[in-house]
Amino acid sequence: MECPKNLSGILERTRPLLALEQPDLVVSTIDGTPLLSIEITEQQEFGSNSHQRVARFWSAVANNVPSAFLMPIESYQLEKASPSLAETYEMKESEHKQFMLFCSQIPRINGKKLWEKGIRSLQFQSADEFADVVGLKGDNRNSTKQFYEKHVLGTSEVDHIKVVPPKEFLHKVGTSIYKAYLRTRGKPTAMVLTWFDTASKFVPTNIFRLQSEYSLLFRTNGIEHTLEDREFPHLSFRNLPPGPEKSRPVNKKLKIDEIKLFFNFVDSAVQGKAENAPGREFFVRADEYFPSESNLKWRSDISRSEEVLTKASGDFQISKELFIKSLELMKCEGRANAVSGLKDLGALHLLALECSVTRGLADPYSGMLAVRDLLFTRNSEDPRTPLTNFDRESGLVLMVNLKGEAAYEHTFLEEELRKTYERLQPKGKASTPKDQLLGLCTNVRIESLPKNIRCHLLFSDLIIVRRHFDNEIESKCFFGIPALIRTGELDLNCEIIQSVTK
Repeated sequence: MECPKNLSGILERTRPLLALEQPDLVVSTIDGTPLLSIEITEQQEFGSNSHQRVARFWSAVANNVPSAFLMPIESYQLEKASPSLAETYEMKESEHKQFMLFCSQIPRINGKKLWEKGIRSLQFQSADEFADVVGLKGDNRNSTKQFYEKHVLGTSEVDHIKVVPPKEFLHKVGTSIYKAYLRTRGKPTAMVLTWFDTASKFVPTNIFRLQSEYSLLFRTNGIEHTLEDREFPHLSFRNLPPGPEKSRPVNKKLKIDEIKLFFNFVDSAVQGKAENAPGREFFVRADEYFPSESNLKWRSDISRSEEVLTKASGDFQISKELFIKSLELMKCEGRANAVSGLKDLGALHLLALECSVTRGLADPYSGMLAVRDLLFTRNSEDPRTPLTNFDRESGLVLMVNLKGEAAYEHTFLEEELRKTYERLQPKGKASTPKDQLLGLCTNVRIESLPKNIRCHLLFSDLIIVRRHFDNEIESKCFFGIPALIRTGELDLNCEIIQSVTK
């Protein structure tokens, strides 16, 4: 079945799994009992788009449904080359040019200095020999050695993608020079991989790595299912992952490719015997896919309340006391009530977003909030504690800075909440955002709320909306559902919470 926009026609047992967002595929019994939730993407990561689908997986965890995500994790990227690389492209001497192109792909390596020292090749039998010859020391030595082992030698336990051959690294398109390079994983992917590792302690929740190939760099999601280009085979594309046993095993010890492991997982879920797929631990093993210290850089500490006023986009940790002071400095409307929503909390996680366009805030922000809910707020990872209890040690605050046209035109959050209340509760008399939200929580299912505010209200304790007008900044504070639960104004048996799992 294709999932309809209105979930009222969906079988009752399946409906909660689709309440926040709809997965690509749901495998269920004939009576609608969900057995497995599946997402597939070949799109490489940019910005925070790897977080985009996590709210769907959060629903699966909340409903004790196993889930699987097929994604590249490692991939190649095309983008315009820097002026210095463009100069390298024009070099006439072949050996020097190939050396410089190879060096440009290795982190923290200066090809010009190495060439001046008389070094003519960086092809070695071991990473230690490479590090000794180029003179790597300290932290740079370890991280660059790891890159060399994974992406040049291929000697690690995990099959990583290789750097692009120097002759194919730069391309002239019209009058511009472009580079096709290996894109290493950043903070967003590190957070997602860790999120899946955490979620797998509640219910089998697995990532399966799609194999990226440089020869398939131009693969795209086209109208046709497959396209074969016989003259230029590397321009051919297919819209589906390869079949089982068609690609190399990622975990060399297992000797089973990821697609075969995925189908084994599907089989076990259908049989009601789903367990975490073998080998998943290497996705979060120290220094395998992201630097071991990267979790320390996921968010910055705010040490002065004034800092909050200058944050544009990012993740921050702040004490409750400093945050309350920052609300005073903002002259934030509703700040007095906000304090009650933070009771029994220690530090707060602040997710700041900057928006200058009027489009909705559904993707990828819904998934970003779901990521932060599980990674940064929870008291425990005890699977016996339902996620919908929002048993939090730290609060989650969403701060949206609306600038330019968005400051004047964007309907987030107050206007959209009011319109939703009037549509779903036409006889309601609530006049404040808080009372409108309470009325909706008592009487409607979560999927009735628009995507632009649904997950924001479900995951955030507080939402700060700051409109940067030409001559002033207007700041308002709104309650989210977890804060209303904490203050006792909202019962866990209310309709909107129950609809997430029943």
